[in-house]
Amino acid sequence: ILGQTGGGKSWTVASILQKIQQFSKATVILLDLHGEYKNAFGSDAEYLSAADIELPYWLMNFEELVGLCIDRGEREAPNQIAKFREVLQNEKEKAAQHEKLNLPKITLDTPIYFNFENVINSLKQIDTAMELGTSGRPRQGPFFGQFTRMLTRVESKLNDKRYDLIFRPTKYVSSDSLSDLMRKILGEEEIPKKTVILDISPIPFDVRASVISLLLRIAFDFAYWHRRALENEYPIYVVCDEAHIYLNDKDVSQTPARLAAERIAKEGRKYGVGLLVTSQRPRELSATILSQCNTFVCMRVSNPDDQSYIKGLLPDSLRGIVDVFATLRRGEALFLGESVMMPTRIRIDIPDPTPNSNDIKFSKIWNEAHKEINFDCVLDEWRRLGVPRE
Repeated sequence: ILGQTGGGKSWTVASILQKIQQFSKATVILLDLHGEYKNAFGSDAEYLSAADIELPYWLMNFEELVGLCIDRGEREAPNQIAKFREVLQNEKEKAAQHEKLNLPKITLDTPIYFNFENVINSLKQIDTAMELGTSGRPRQGPFFGQFTRMLTRVESKLNDKRYDLIFRPTKYVSSDSLSDLMRKILGEEEIPKKTVILDISPIPFDVRASVISLLLRIAFDFAYWHRRALENEYPIYVVCDEAHIYLNDKDVSQTPARLAAERIAKEGRKYGVGLLVTSQRPRELSATILSQCNTFVCMRVSNPDDQSYIKGLLPDSLRGIVDVFATLRRGEALFLGESVMMPTRIRIDIPDPTPNSNDIKFSKIWNEAHKEINFDCVLDEWRRLGVPRE
């Protein structure tokens, strides 16, 4: 779903998902970047705020942990990765024995609980290890000092409250708790929900990349292993709102999230994982993702660069219709691709209820009588990043 701000993308997403909810069962994961969709789906949706979201480190695969802990641009990065791999493997094997999981094989990517502090302590020992030299005097070990900057970086994140949802889980502190986490994310708790809204708007930008990457990957992995284990499909539809912010080609910090989404775009069809992306800046969105999309809902686009980019995605026979994009009214769109026989100009059904995405009425509000602002309430909410008081 492509279109500039104010064109009706949020209403279109809500309208589509409300129709999906008419199925007897469905599984939709909506990444809500601006907190717009909380009231758009009624009782069929589960709303998870930032306070409800815990995505523990032990659920991450090796590449995600490396991206979180190691700067690949450092000269010592190859040695850091090699020893991190070794220490992590040992810690996971110990944890599996302690929990008596009876798994035939433990790999770096096996999603089992382990103590991250033990990994850090082992790396500290390697970083400060001394050995006896040929003269019998102690000398620095082969990796002395090579982990200092890495450890400083990791400890900074461990002490950063914003990373508590990753490094300091309170609900998911054993391998058995993974089942509870997956039930929550997929809306399969005691009262099943067809749509799970993950409000990631309060999550700081530098933490958000790790959260989104993990959410996208575990959605794909669950569908993959569900098919392998039960020999049937469990379709999951993932909706990435404002995807150009975290699924772009240029921002290196967003690479894990982009790669996870590209995997769904390229391989998800085989395992029943669908992807819907919305963007007001299509040329900033991953070209790989857009090239794998079979259906486009193109709303008003007046920027010539964005028009040209969309034009390049279309077959030669359809490129002439790009000129219509700038003339579309709010709530109108061109419907293109495999879901329709020919390009069609459509008006989106108004969702009921609507998402909280209306434009602020400046003139209306400024014409009202002056009201005293409760600054304490605003600043308290700001400081707590939307997390409710206990």
